Amino acid sequence: VQTCALPICITLNNNSGVPTISTYVVTATNGTCVLHDTINLTTLPTPSSSFTPLTNACSSDTITVQYTGNANAQAIYNWTFSGATVISGSGAGPYQLTFPIAGTYPLALTVHYSTCPSATSNDTITINAGPIANFSMPDSLCNGSIATIIDNSTNLNALPYSWNFGSGTIVSGNGAGPYSVQFNTTGNIPVALTLGSGSCVSNYSKNIFIKTTPVASLTGPATMCSNDTIQLTFNGTASANAIYNWAFGGLTAINTPIPQTAQLIDNTSGKDTIRLVVNDNGCLDTTIHVITTYQQPIANFILPDSICSGDTITINSVGNIGIPSSFYNWTVNGGTPNSFSNTTTIVSSLTSVGNHPVSLTINNNGCVDSYSDTVYVNPLPIVQFTATNACEGTPVTIQNQTIVNGGTIFSQLWNFGDNQTTMVYDPGTHTYLFDGPYTITLTATSNHSCKATTSNNLIIYDQPNAGFTSDSACFGKLTHLTDTSFVKNDIIRSEEHTSELQSHSDLVCRLLLEKK
Repeated sequence: VQTCALPICITLNNNSGVPTISTYVVTATNGTCVLHDTINLTTLPTPSSSFTPLTNACSSDTITVQYTGNANAQAIYNWTFSGATVISGSGAGPYQLTFPIAGTYPLALTVHYSTCPSATSNDTITINAGPIANFSMPDSLCNGSIATIIDNSTNLNALPYSWNFGSGTIVSGNGAGPYSVQFNTTGNIPVALTLGSGSCVSNYSKNIFIKTTPVASLTGPATMCSNDTIQLTFNGTASANAIYNWAFGGLTAINTPIPQTAQLIDNTSGKDTIRLVVNDNGCLDTTIHVITTYQQPIANFILPDSICSGDTITINSVGNIGIPSSFYNWTVNGGTPNSFSNTTTIVSSLTSVGNHPVSLTINNNGCVDSYSDTVYVNPLPIVQFTATNACEGTPVTIQNQTIVNGGTIFSQLWNFGDNQTTMVYDPGTHTYLFDGPYTITLTATSNHSCKATTSNNLIIYDQPNAGFTSDSACFGKLTHLTDTSFVKNDIIRSEEHTSELQSHSDLVCRLLLEKK
């Protein structure tokens, strides 16, 4: 009960959210008289305008706003969504909002229930520019190659990076990159990037196509001889559409190479590098093949048609001599010596009569050439003669007995050792004017110009000088005989004494002397 003077003011509160009816009794008195009156009042609720607290979000986020006050559905809700795009919602909500542009935005709500307005609730929301994940890399790559992946993302605020390179292997790079990634698996390989955390997250992915890389390989000899032909063949792996690019160095292709095979010739010696690049759908592989070309030797020499038994011949190689690292192998059948190695000139003696093959083989690191020829060995004259000792002034009997097997005597030369010579076949005799030792030399030449010489020694003796002295005597009487015979440079070997009666008065004695 409230006592007050007129007029009076009464404040009625209704926080229930629904209208309430209150009965009020008014009593008036003047001290004597008392009056009473009853009044029923309906108190409308005063609405609240609260709504869900707002938290910062990203420009790509969807924001939900929900009324949280006490008003019912009959209330009128006046929302202010500055800068927002309303996706859905009405009345008390909930509302789905987006804010496409980063910034700070005010939100407000006033609620009217009949004639009762609420206070205005205000709040702000900060919209951050969300990250936009993006990166660049090749659309395709060759197997085993390294791709460079570059981050092209925007709206970055030290957000964490999360990369997924599929089957690729990181060679280098971290964080935002750039990355070097090697791909060894063929086919479409997905690469993905996730930026941010919590509500501010952006994802981006794309595929890189990894092509099969060809394997370039060649098979063929490592060495060849000049002017020889060789073949190199591709023995790697590539598709049927692969392109083969050859470079032959100093060699010459003698055919138009089919894609996988080349036939080559080299006219010079030295090392050459053959290069093959295989292009398979843009994927390249290169191989090289080194060939060492050795000069082809030419074996040749010149022999006389024939020689004489016992002759020594010098044989020179007349081919392309002077090739480094060449090995020379000679064979002289029946020669002394009969084999030679690593020389361009040989000297050999041949004795036995007949054909003698001579061969030369030159080997220059496997490049071989051979040559052979035959030389005929003619027999020497068999020089022989007889000659006997004699006295000076007495003819010496000489008999030539020289022969040539398989030939004839073309000429002969006698040297009697006393500065006398002759070229007759058989001189028969020769007289020495002085005593002493002598050597008779006979040189015979065959019809093949083969010469042989032999010598015989003989002695020419001094003639003895016979003589004696005697005394005169009578017939029938003894006389004395004295030997006065002599021989120069020798002694008397024997004497023969004879006597002959020439007359009655004379006796002649004869002394015969002989040197033996």
